[in-house]
Amino acid sequence: MTKKSRKILMVILVSVIAILIVLVLSLNFILGNILSNTIDSQLETMSQQTDKHFSVGKVKFNIFSRTISLNKISIVPDRTLIENLKNGKLDHVSVSEISISVLKLQGFNIYKLLTDRNLSLKKIVLKGAKFTIHKNENRVEVVEDSDAPPPVSIDSIYIEGLKGIELSKVIIDDYSYTVVKVNSSDTILSFSGSDFEIKGLALESSENTKGFFRFNNEKLSLKMRQQRIDLKNANYFIYLKKLDFSFSDSIISIDNLKVKPTKDKYKLGASYKYTKEVFDVEVKSTKIYGYNIGTAIRHGIFEIDSVLIDGLNIDLYKDRTRPFDLEKRPLFIQEQLKHLELPLHISKILISNSKFTYEMRPEGSEKLLHVNITKINADMGFVTSIKDSLQTGKRLRINLSGQLMGVSSLDLKIIMPYNSAVDTFYFSGTLGSADFAKFNPALYPATGIKFKGGKLNSMKFYANASPKSAKGLMTMLYDDLEAEIPKKEAKETNKFLSFGANAVLRTSNPNKKGKTRIALIQNDRIEYKGFGNLLWKSVQSGLVNTILPTGKSHKEEKKNKNKGNNAPQENLKKKWWKKEK
Repeated sequence: MTKKSRKILMVILVSVIAILIVLVLSLNFILGNILSNTIDSQLETMSQQTDKHFSVGKVKFNIFSRTISLNKISIVPDRTLIENLKNGKLDHVSVSEISISVLKLQGFNIYKLLTDRNLSLKKIVLKGAKFTIHKNENRVEVVEDSDAPPPVSIDSIYIEGLKGIELSKVIIDDYSYTVVKVNSSDTILSFSGSDFEIKGLALESSENTKGFFRFNNEKLSLKMRQQRIDLKNANYFIYLKKLDFSFSDSIISIDNLKVKPTKDKYKLGASYKYTKEVFDVEVKSTKIYGYNIGTAIRHGIFEIDSVLIDGLNIDLYKDRTRPFDLEKRPLFIQEQLKHLELPLHISKILISNSKFTYEMRPEGSEKLLHVNITKINADMGFVTSIKDSLQTGKRLRINLSGQLMGVSSLDLKIIMPYNSAVDTFYFSGTLGSADFAKFNPALYPATGIKFKGGKLNSMKFYANASPKSAKGLMTMLYDDLEAEIPKKEAKETNKFLSFGANAVLRTSNPNKKGKTRIALIQNDRIEYKGFGNLLWKSVQSGLVNTILPTGKSHKEEKKNKNKGNNAPQENLKKKWWKKEK
């Protein structure tokens, strides 16, 4: 081949390549316009078929990477739908709204699309996805029009001309989920995160409505890895190592979940205007069974069969040098559930191999109060905020066992009826044997009394209570109780006060005559303090009434019966067990 021929051939090749490039770019442009017009047409049809408005901004097409990009996607309910929801005229309690900044459809198969009219995609990537649920629980009965066309659910999408849709993987980067009240726009629930992966998403042709595809969740699974979510107040963050959810068995599995403060707990506690708990929570493993995510997304109802928690570690700290918020009115557990705006129902919660630690800096003391319960196993039953469930007469039940201060076995039972007019509830418990000195880290910083000797043999108590007060009985059996009161500013013991303390203490129960003292539990709640304080102060009142000669006993309460004072307590134990059964 001559030099001239080679030159001509090179010119031809370059020209062909240039033409191909122009054709490809033109094809990209042409297909992009066709795709944009087609999508606009489809969205217009969907908007006409439903009571929501579908829109999309710019559409891009890249034939080399086989990618379709869509910007500013929105699915917004129309005004009529929102007004009907506000007025309770819909047969459902919520309406969804979706906006997506960027949607990329990657790795589509052009051959299948052209020959079989099947849309096959390897990956869908969403960025800036916002899911909002507008919620109203008021309902008005709606009479159905028999001549009206069948309704189309938001669970389906309309795509004309396709026979099937195959999706391999969906990745959501930067997302949020919010539930708001439709009338006031107040937020009920808000959650945000990133790196959310969905596999096994399939769409099947609707049998009832031509051109519509419904989601098939049978093989759907969700996966999240190494998530960190910073909460709005910036004091805490949430981290989880792994989350997996399978639609086929309705199980959510979470590993290494943490809710941690962003700064040192002592500094955070001191930074608050009022005394407030600082919490640090870690959970080794959590499994949630029977969770319907579709119901949660569409209607904002969180219904769960059971929750299994293993390796829960709760660390609480409170700085009591900060003043109390006298205007605060904390609700008890059953009250919180009844006032909870979010519809929630959990049949059973089981907790195993767990630990609870509480530290408190008392006012006027340099020594921290320290309480811990290890080897915790607990179960809760019938946790609900759904109105129909609250009216069934079933009660919230809590059973807990563990090791108090690592030495004494603890058992606690709580029963909380939901439909009590004054939120009455019942609690009972037992405490096993231990040396009194083992409880000094929990008692000495707050009371200034240190146990020097004595043996607790057993303790049992039971009471009925309300958010106003608690009343019951305690039997604490012990021997050779001895206490001392150290000087606040010196290491040596204040011998005079210690002698006085021991002189007035009941050193044993039963006493030398074999008589067992049954003490009264009496405690009026301080209204700006919470549930834990009521339990502790109630038990403390029984303890004080046991060891002090001036303490009130069961016998003295019987004498007050004829004087018209407080109601007698001799049948309280019988009433307690009757109610518990």
